[in-house]
Formats: sequence, structure tokens, C-alpha cells
Amino acid sequence: MIVGEGDVGKTAAAMRGMRDREQARLRKMKNYMRGKHDPPYAPRGVNAEYRWIMKRSRRNFLPLIVSVISQNLHVDGYKPTGQTVVEAFGTTSPEPAWEAFRSNRMISRQHGVHRSVIKHGLAYVVVLPGQMALGEEQQLQSVPVIRPVSAGRMTALYANDVDDEWPQIAVEVNDFFDPATPGNRRYMVTLYDENTRYIMMGIPSGGQQSIPLQIAEPDDPYLDGKAPVSKHGLGICPVVRFLHENDLDGELDCSGEIEPLILIQDQINFDTFNLMMAEQYASFRQRWVTGISSVDEEGRDVQPFRPGIDRMFASDDPAVKFGEFSETTLQPYIDAREAGIRHMSTISQVPPYHLLGQIANMSAEALAAARDGLDRKIEEAQSMMTDPWRNVFRLSSKASSDNSGWSDLTGTVVWRDTSARSFAATIDALGKAAQMLGVPPEELWRRIPGVTADDVEAWQAARAMAEAQATAEQAQKAALAYQAGTLIPATPPPAGGAPAGPGAGSAIGPGQIPSQAGPAPETPAETQARKLLAAPLPTTGPGGKTRTATT
Repeated sequence: MIVGEGDVGKTAAAMRGMRDREQARLRKMKNYMRGKHDPPYAPRGVNAEYRWIMKRSRRNFLPLIVSVISQNLHVDGYKPTGQTVVEAFGTTSPEPAWEAFRSNRMISRQHGVHRSVIKHGLAYVVVLPGQMALGEEQQLQSVPVIRPVSAGRMTALYANDVDDEWPQIAVEVNDFFDPATPGNRRYMVTLYDENTRYIMMGIPSGGQQSIPLQIAEPDDPYLDGKAPVSKHGLGICPVVRFLHENDLDGELDCSGEIEPLILIQDQINFDTFNLMMAEQYASFRQRWVTGISSVDEEGRDVQPFRPGIDRMFASDDPAVKFGEFSETTLQPYIDAREAGIRHMSTISQVPPYHLLGQIANMSAEALAAARDGLDRKIEEAQSMMTDPWRNVFRLSSKASSDNSGWSDLTGTVVWRDTSARSFAATIDALGKAAQMLGVPPEELWRRIPGVTADDVEAWQAARAMAEAQATAEQAQKAALAYQAGTLIPATPPPAGGAPAGPGAGSAIGPGQIPSQAGPAPETPAETQARKLLAAPLPTTGPGGKTRTATT
């Protein structure tokens, strides 16, 4: 869908209306993530102490839920179709789409995408053509600009919300402080279509719904050097949507991890409030006395007894009675709150030991069994976000004019393995896969727990250097042996039958019959040896001293 410049303002205003309808739900989830929860019920007229306890009864477990899941999601590489791990992560010709990913600091910024998907249920990534100064000479090279955007700031319109891969248009809204405006607020609205990016500015007047928008001025300092109207020429809206779950009813029914846990979070807060109230008012024994006056002879209120650990209450009046109220047991309140936490653990599939902080001495197998539900959730999240990340790499290739990368529909997104398995058992299994099944060891390196794409690249470079050094040493030994005449020359002897090459005659001992099958093929070491022998000897030795060549 292409929007004309004259219709940009009306289209953006209509899209902002769609955005405002979903902002209420997103705003509530954001508030709960920040600890701004609905308070427990309080009757009218409660005192300040009661309100003080209410404010401090919040125990926010929602950020921990998001962090536990997000920490298990990390894109560690991209392998185009038909490439091996060695080819994809090699130092000689790294994959351009992966290099663009790293150049845009997406190794760390990808976690913002994952956390937004887990919190809100969706997130976006914008990919546009761009340039970056690289090398010592700072020459400009084509590097796509990859930028994550939260669902709270972007809304995308799809012709078919379930089946479409790319949106028709997308609108991004940013508001910031501007002391030059009447309300100290300014809105920057960016609209993306199939061919152009429009940047508009607006100042609130009479409420957010009535913000007039117009194309920004080219010299507006808030544009940060960007053109108000820019042709990206990609032929599609350059926005990729990430969803938390694939719901055939559409995006509006897609929720993240936070929304289903809000009621359980309120229950935990209520149980904590009851526990703190019991601690404040009924967690200690209270003594009482009847039949004694608390007023002195002058009518002033006095304390009949001064309590203390070394004092005893006593009276000679038989009508005076003493007693005490026992303390309230706090364990039922603690158990009720723990039950709520376990309920949250069940709904979110996060193991209870993450939320309760209680873990016994568990073996690797027992730990893996305890987090089986979390592993299944992580696998589903990875499968849900594999296609969007592949589209990001494809769109990055298209922005770099790499048609082969754009046409690759089956590239592999490499996820880091974060499952809880015994390291020794994993290494043993990988070793058996290499020895018994014939899997190349280099293809198994990335499956080692904790190993990143940079580690694989470094190992490949170290192995290539070791192989080159071993080849050079072997060639040097072969050259010395060839010069000493202990090797059979690879060239056939001349017609007269005389052996060719220095010392070749000594290779056939007395009583030995020369082979009639012809000369043996030349080995790589012999080839390297011949090259070393044919090269002129250096005239200077170590330290620059003159060396005399002898024949």
C-alpha cells in the first residue's frame, strides 16, 4: 500500500485512533511491570498506618517471570540455505546479513525485542537501507539500519491480520519534552509504507486526540539529520512483527506473559498485606487487666503497671483479674502467599525454585526434569520468533541489494542452547556423534553449551592456523629429506635407466626390484618441498648477518 504525501496526515490520524484503543491494555501491563499495582481493598476512613502497610505490601514477581524466559532466548547466528557452520561463521567470508545484525548492536538489542514480546505479546523491528563508515579510511559502505520498536510505540495495519507476512502501513509515535511548546510536549509520528518513510510533527492542543500533524521541516533539530520524506524503495513496508503466540483469531487476542498473571499478582499482594497486618497488630502477645482504676486521685490517666521483662503484675485486690491475648500464628499467611506464588509458577511454566528461592542439592538430570515445562515454553518461543528473525535477515539482504539473501526462504536462525544438561554428558554425546555417526566435529561446535558464534569463529581461525603451521613443518621436513636423497623422486627416470634427482639411486637397495607400476603420485609435502628447493636461499640470516650459500 502506497500513501500519497497529501493523505499522510489523515492516514496517520486514523492509525493513531487504532493505537489509542490498544494502549489502555498495554499501559496496564507496563504499570504492573513497574510495580504500579492495584492496591488491596480498604474500607473508608482507614488511618495513615493502614495506608502505609498497603503501599508496602506489593511483591512484584512479574519482572522475574519475564527475565527467566528472556534469558533463555538469544539469537547466536544465521546460516543461509546450503551453508555449513564452517562456511557461515568462517573468518574468510562471513554472512553479510549476520554482519549487518552485529553492526547494528543487535547482539544486545535483540533482548529488548524478546522482552517486549514476552511482556506485551508483540514487538516490531524496522529495517531500512543505510550507510556506515568502516575501515581505517572511514569509507561509507552499505549497511542496513536495524531498529527494534516496542508495541507501545508502533501500530501496524495488515490486510489479513493472521495470514499476511508484511503490513500495509505502520505508524510509530514518539513523544518527548520540548520547552518551546505550550505544553512542553511534542509528538513525532513516523509512517512507513511500501516505498516511503514520512516523518510528521505535532503539538498537543486540547487533548491527545486532536493533535494536528504535518510533515516536519527539513531543518528540524529533532529529526537528527533524517529527511522528512525518504524513499526506501524496498517494495514492502519495512516492518517485521514478532508475536508471542500464533492465534488464528488475530493479534487482538494475543497476550504475553504478563496479562494472564495480573490477577495472581494481585492475590500475592493481598496475602502479603494480610501478613503485614498480622505482623503489625497481632504477632505478639498482649496482656490485659480488669478491676483496677487507670485514673489517679486527681483524675489524670495513668498506667497502672509498667511492663518489662523483669517485672511482674500484682495486686492485693481479689477483684482484679489478669490475662493475655495469644499472638497470631503467621505461618498460615506465609503458606497462603507461597500457594499463590506456586500458582503463578504453574501458569507461567517457570520452575518454583526461580520464584521461591528454594532449591535442594539437585543433580543435572533432576534439574533438567524440574525445568521441563520451561524448556518446552522456550522451544515454542524460539519457533514463534524464528520466522520473524529470518525475515529481518532477508529484509537486511534486500536493503543491501543482495537478491540471493532476500530470496532465501529457508535460512536457519541459530539459537543459543541454554538447556540445563550435564556438561560432561553433552560433550560425551557430541563426541559419540562425531565418532560413531561421522558428523564433522566443526558442525558440532555450536552445540556445546555456552559456546557463541564468536567462539566458533575463533576456533576455526585457530584450527586453520594450526593446520597451516603443521603443513609448513611437514613441507620443511620433506624438503630436508629430499635434499638428503632419502625420498624417491616423483619424476620417472630417464631413458638410460639412470635415477633422476640427487641421491635417488640410494632409494633402491640391493636385491630390491623397482616397481613396474610407474612412479608414485607426488604428495603435498613433496610438492611443497620442491617449491622450497626451487626458491633461492636467503642471503641474510637472523639478525641481518650475511650468510654464505654453499653448494
